[in-house]
Amino acid sequence: MSSRAPELRGASAAQSSRRTSALAALGVFLLLFAVYHATLVRTVVDQDSGELVAAAHVLGIAHPTGYPLWVLLARGFDFLPVGGTSAYRVGLLSAVSTAAAGAIVTALAAGLTGALLPAILAGLAYGLWFPVWSQAVRAEVYGLTALLVALALAAFFAWERGRSPKTLGWFALAVGFVSMHHRTAMLMIAPALIAAAVLTRPRSLRLYAGVAGLFLAPFACYVYLPIRAAARPPVNWTNPTTWDRFWDHVLATQYQGYALSHSLAEMKHEAIKLLPDVLAPSVGWSLLLALIGVPLIVWGCLWWIRRAPAAAGSLAAGAALLVFWVLQWGETTDLKVFLLPLGAVLAMYGGAGVTRVAALLPTLIARRAAIAVLGVLVCGSLVRVNWERCDLSNLWQHRDRWVAVLSQLEPNAIFISDNDVPSFVTTYLQNVEGTRRDVTLIRVIPLQLDWYLELIQDSELREAVRAAWTDTPASLRQVGPRDPAEMQWDRTAYFAYQLAERLKGSRPVYALHGPWPFARRATLLDQPQFVGPPYFVGLSEDVVALRSEEPEVIREKQADGALAEMPGGVELVAFEWDRTKVDAGEVVGFRSEWRMQRGLPPVHFAIGLRPEGVDAEHFRRELLPKGRFIQGFPLTYGLRHLGASPEGTVREQRGYAIIPTNAPQGTYRVAVGLGPPYTEQYEGWVEVGKLQVHAGPRPSNPP
Repeated sequence: MSSRAPELRGASAAQSSRRTSALAALGVFLLLFAVYHATLVRTVVDQDSGELVAAAHVLGIAHPTGYPLWVLLARGFDFLPVGGTSAYRVGLLSAVSTAAAGAIVTALAAGLTGALLPAILAGLAYGLWFPVWSQAVRAEVYGLTALLVALALAAFFAWERGRSPKTLGWFALAVGFVSMHHRTAMLMIAPALIAAAVLTRPRSLRLYAGVAGLFLAPFACYVYLPIRAAARPPVNWTNPTTWDRFWDHVLATQYQGYALSHSLAEMKHEAIKLLPDVLAPSVGWSLLLALIGVPLIVWGCLWWIRRAPAAAGSLAAGAALLVFWVLQWGETTDLKVFLLPLGAVLAMYGGAGVTRVAALLPTLIARRAAIAVLGVLVCGSLVRVNWERCDLSNLWQHRDRWVAVLSQLEPNAIFISDNDVPSFVTTYLQNVEGTRRDVTLIRVIPLQLDWYLELIQDSELREAVRAAWTDTPASLRQVGPRDPAEMQWDRTAYFAYQLAERLKGSRPVYALHGPWPFARRATLLDQPQFVGPPYFVGLSEDVVALRSEEPEVIREKQADGALAEMPGGVELVAFEWDRTKVDAGEVVGFRSEWRMQRGLPPVHFAIGLRPEGVDAEHFRRELLPKGRFIQGFPLTYGLRHLGASPEGTVREQRGYAIIPTNAPQGTYRVAVGLGPPYTEQYEGWVEVGKLQVHAGPRPSNPP
């Protein structure tokens, strides 16, 4: 018995250490989940979330690569008896997955360093890093990416401890799930898998065949795509019911043009642009995080490489490969999300660095105090700089904006869009909330593809769309990954014009944009001018109607005093709502009258609500950027470049605005400002009346 006592005490100590690490990981999970839930999305937001939630809600086909595992898991979360919207319930998948990834990072860092406090700091810093936190609070695929990468790292650590064929198999399976779900994330793990395969003994063909089989096994999830596409779900990207379309979808061929498309100078430019996302928006906070974080990460990396060169070196190589791939990627809208897998490795490097710093101090109290100070500085800074920009809990303006657009469309209308955000929000509103299902959404960019035309169920409309697209100039039909905005607008306008001519008023047609640049002409490519009918008539900043008759916008009115002199020689003569008592989230009609002292430049007006008791400067600086801005409208139905108003007349604009869903109950002063379209930099704000706003029910939908 006495000879076994040290062994038993060692086993007991190891078990206690594992239990303590597990409790620490659980604590990190709960803390991160609390932060994520406090900032979690409650409705549809920008980027791909609208299309993804809609795909999960109807069990459809999301954009390439289809993300079948995510769609199935998200549909499961959609059935949870919590929350009011599918966006919230599916967002919980991101929050839970990312918090679990932070817990795994904590456990791995504890095993790596043998120190608990640095491991907790590593897990929290990882979860509060902007690329990670920003994706943990929205219905997106990257939260699941974070969890799968963390599980793959855990399998890699298990392999490193024993380097057995069995642990290599588990690691290959985990990397297979990462690769199946998100190809870019696999780049960071791929060198580690190669190193593990080379170093595992004994080498044999049987071993490598088994590893290959386990790596490929998760790709069986893609069987979901053709099976579900055959049922023609309302969200059915690529309609992958044939081999060609299936492989195009799985391989994401439509995005391959972005790969390896940046020069070294462009990569440097993108790296500089990414600094606010990697560090902080302000220079001061960025310097603080860099001065603390970079030395700790470098020191931890060097220490780990000396201790385990194969493991640490392969992960460092993967991190470098991922960064290179991201910086040369040609589509630069939101590159930070591709860096998310990097966070787990950087956090463990940093945890190791903190451990090395603490080891320099002479006493346990000093070491713990140093770690606590570093933890407060790093995690406190991350919370300070990231909370506001990650907080989506009260962000309703994306939904409000497109509800207002759809509310203005006539019954059985056709809405033609040319980019992702309006298309995806509309897809969400129609398929999840059931809003304006009578409207047919047509996206211009995929019109070049036969599968998209096949999804238009109305055969008469399908043929009209095909003919209108064929008659669109070939120079506009050549859709490229870097088309300038003016080409996108002209493409949409020209196609909408051709379609409206073919339908001859049988169905109302609306387009996201009129011709560029706010004048009635065709394109920058010397196409024939649009002389109408149909006429492009701007209803709001976001939608243009194609009318068979040019609208009458001049109203006789004595040239009496105006409400306000606006910038650019424009007078606001009158403004009135349909009603003055409204609910939050309600669409309300209005009428405004304008007089131009000279020719009208491209200009829009905006309507804002200023709560009673809030000063005008605070309104402009704080409330407008946070959703008190309602909507932008062109003057006089969007007829641009008008001459001066005839004497004794005014020009009229009627429209519909939405009261923000997040507007608290109370009295609001209505303010109107003027400014360039699509800038939200409006000036000359004047008050034109008051609204009494009542708290309305927040939008909700069943699973």
